[in-house]
Amino acid sequence: MLFPKLPVISKGTAATSGYYQVGSEIFNNKLEALYHASKNKQRPRWVFHDDVYGKFDWTTRPLLGLKEVYRARAQQLRDKYDYISISFSGGADSWNTLNSFLSNGIHVDEVYTRFAIDGSRRYVNANSTVKNPGNYTSEFEYAVKPVLDYVAKNFPKTKITVDDITTDYFNEVTEDEMFRTGHYAFSGMSAKRCANQVGLDVDYTNKKVASIRGSGKLQVFAFAGSFFTCFIDSDAWPVDSDPHLALEYFYWSPDMPDVVAVQAHTMLDYFRARPELHHLIAPAASNVAVNGGNLLRTQDEVLTYAYDETVKSICYPGWDPNTFQAGKNSKVIFEREEDFWILKENSTSVQSWKWAVDQFYTKLDDLAFFNPDASDTTKRALRTYISKSYRIGSI
Repeated sequence: MLFPKLPVISKGTAATSGYYQVGSEIFNNKLEALYHASKNKQRPRWVFHDDVYGKFDWTTRPLLGLKEVYRARAQQLRDKYDYISISFSGGADSWNTLNSFLSNGIHVDEVYTRFAIDGSRRYVNANSTVKNPGNYTSEFEYAVKPVLDYVAKNFPKTKITVDDITTDYFNEVTEDEMFRTGHYAFSGMSAKRCANQVGLDVDYTNKKVASIRGSGKLQVFAFAGSFFTCFIDSDAWPVDSDPHLALEYFYWSPDMPDVVAVQAHTMLDYFRARPELHHLIAPAASNVAVNGGNLLRTQDEVLTYAYDETVKSICYPGWDPNTFQAGKNSKVIFEREEDFWILKENSTSVQSWKWAVDQFYTKLDDLAFFNPDASDTTKRALRTYISKSYRIGSI
């Protein structure tokens, strides 16, 4: 059965990752929403905490600064849960999340990281000079491990979990696993990443346990003299299936909209003073047709990289821009550079993953995809959907 029936949320609420509306129907899962939209010749709409963000005063700048609002968010999570596991990738988003706890003396129970280290090392050694996406695993040696060593030395009560998930990629990828990947179904590796990111020996007895993730990076754009923020579904990971575990986004949470508001006002100040950089936040009009008139900044890869680096430097105080980071993977289905070693192995997981994805994609309408390279329409990527936009101020 390609689409196991999942529990759906009510229209008046929103899952952590938001939900999709197709006509009058509500879906937790992007793939299920796309399937029903294609079947009924409709377009899905992604709803991300509209009930909270729609009532929030975005134009009034919160009194807290960036460091203060991050500390407040970390303390809010600490007060809410008995056990906190921070999912740490070594990137700026997760680094700032972890730092917001530790630099303020707020206890973290676990720092969790996962890489297919053994698998990729069969083909390529760690190398700090190669920045292509195929060298992604080197982020473990050069971005993750130094931080883990620091935590082990200075915060001995924090558990460190390094999960080498190589063996997972030699097992069959079931339809259910592929289905739960949501937006990231195009990656064979991501089918296994959808599993809960907490150590296996965590005691859930009478405890509220949460996985804290640094999703997602601030999204802003300028249009007709105004400055807006919005959210994108590709940065809102699927809700995990473990009923004992809560998924919490550090930045994108309706429990503290001030986090995004402070970031957005800080970025507005930055771009107001630099009109020569406004091309980085110009809207991509091509998104309008599939997002109900909503806009998002340009999706050009070069400009997106420059924008992301700007967010890191402005919104994450203390982030070291010299931290090793591999390049971003292609969005094209079946062609993520990071997956090279899995494809070389050509294991059962690769065959089952391709079969499941092929079965699914043949049932989708063309509007579910876009072409990252307009000159080659045979290479398609899954479309990103955008939330409502919220005006921050004039620019």
